[in-house]
Amino acid sequence: QLKEPEINEAVNVTAYNVWRFAGRFTREKGSARSWVIKIACNAAVAIIRGEDRHCAKELEYDPGYDPGEPGDEVPSASCSPP
Repeated sequence: QLKEPEINEAVNVTAYNVWRFAGRFTREKGSARSWVIKIACNAAVAIIRGEDRHCAKELEYDPGYDPGEPGDEVPSASCSPP
């Protein structure tokens, strides 16, 4: 289970990704509500797994990337702490 700091982080990541990728939402795949919930679930799972997916900046330029889709990206080496 996520604790309050992780919940706050998941909410912030979700809001950021919804805002950043709003133009990629397609009604054909489902409702906006389900899209946002999936983004939130993905953010929570990434936090639980200790992933740092937001560092993979190359994804934001990939027109096929949808934060509402499950991903199996491996954090890039550039995300590793110095």
